[in-house]
Amino acid sequence: MFLKTCFLLLVVTSAFAQDSEIETTSIKFSELKDSSKLTDIGMDESQVNEAIELSRSHLKDVVKEKDLKELKPQKIEIDVPKNKDSKKTGGMIYITWGYNRSWFSKTDTTFHTPDGTFTIHGAQGKDRPTTELKTYMDPTKFTVPQYNFRIGYKFNSNFSVELGTDHMKWIFVPEGKYEITGNYDKPLWTRDHLANGEMGNDHQTTFADAQAAQNADFVHFEHSDGYNYPHLSALYTQKIFETRNKRLFGEVIGGAGAGVLVPKTRVMIRDGEYGNWRDVDNKFHVAGWGAHVDANLRIGYRLKNGNQFFLQASNRGHVGKINNALFLGSDSGRITQSPIYTYEVYVSAGYTINLDKKRKDKKK
Repeated sequence: MFLKTCFLLLVVTSAFAQDSEIETTSIKFSELKDSSKLTDIGMDESQVNEAIELSRSHLKDVVKEKDLKELKPQKIEIDVPKNKDSKKTGGMIYITWGYNRSWFSKTDTTFHTPDGTFTIHGAQGKDRPTTELKTYMDPTKFTVPQYNFRIGYKFNSNFSVELGTDHMKWIFVPEGKYEITGNYDKPLWTRDHLANGEMGNDHQTTFADAQAAQNADFVHFEHSDGYNYPHLSALYTQKIFETRNKRLFGEVIGGAGAGVLVPKTRVMIRDGEYGNWRDVDNKFHVAGWGAHVDANLRIGYRLKNGNQFFLQASNRGHVGKINNALFLGSDSGRITQSPIYTYEVYVSAGYTINLDKKRKDKKK
């Protein structure tokens, strides 16, 4: 109602005098900069022109006859304020970089080779975090540790999409006893498992003897460069606090997505005549698929131009399925694994660019 009253008062000033007769000019919506703003306050074109017509008699009542001749036509621009309650704050792009730790479930791993097919049941894997601080600080080596990279776009304050990759590492743990099934034609070399958990002497053995001893240390393999997961995510953000000056803020972010697994698998098998390892560090290879859900906490600082710095702590649940990792080169077999369930935690830092703000500055 307040906006309507203000608008009627503005309309009155559009009248002008000519020979003591007050003439008024109709306003067409097509001539306004943004006619939708009038609709927002509940007025249409007929109501506007009706208000102008009524202003004729009102103006005669308050303006003397001699003053009417001095009135000059004036151009009036009407600007209806935007809705202050609007939550739209979209048009933002952001980038993050961080590092992770991961814990993996057991997986049945099958080796399909020219010399036979065998499965290590319940194979256990672990990650391999980099412990030297200088590696993280070296511009030529900062991608060596287990890293996380994201680039995203925020449509508004709640919804966003994100493209990223998780550089995890999965390393087979050969110690312990494993059920082994299948067959392998070549003689193998193993080390005895001692009662105190240590490893004994090397000796040549057969696949059947290794099965009986549940000893799988004749083969080592790892997705060490790494267990890579490029993916696409959809996210929902909810603000949890904001300071009075709107500079410091906190958000919780939930998301889900899917992608592919692109490991670089290194395989070593000890089946040479003199106990030598055949060792192949395979190329990067699309070997399977993955899916994930996320829970994140973000603390940020907003600059005057709308851009933001932030720190983020994240939890991720991930399931991955390796269908055809490379064995000893591209033409010498494949490795398949049953689904690997991963719990991943990581911390990251990021920067957000306010694209809407950039467009406004450009117009100015």
